[in-house]
Amino acid sequence: MGKTLVIIKVFPDDVEKQEEVEKKLKELKTGELREIKKEPLAFGLNVFRIAVALPEKEAGNMDKLEQELQNIDGVSQFEVEASTLL
Repeated sequence: MGKTLVIIKVFPDDVEKQEEVEKKLKELKTGELREIKKEPLAFGLNVFRIAVALPEKEAGNMDKLEQELQNIDGVSQFEVEASTLL
């Protein structure tokens, strides 16, 4: 079985919490973090675009990843931009 690559845009809720959010994104336990990019949004606020590889054979991985992102202090919202097989 292969893996699914998921691209997610993560929006911090405050400029002052950006570094903490980035650190926690790098410590994600669900899946394998392949890439993290910081992109300017507005007035010093950045959005993080992350690429996470999830094993296909394990059911519920996407739900676990979404729950983990929701539990990060400083994340206001996130959006799944793309999903593809590797």
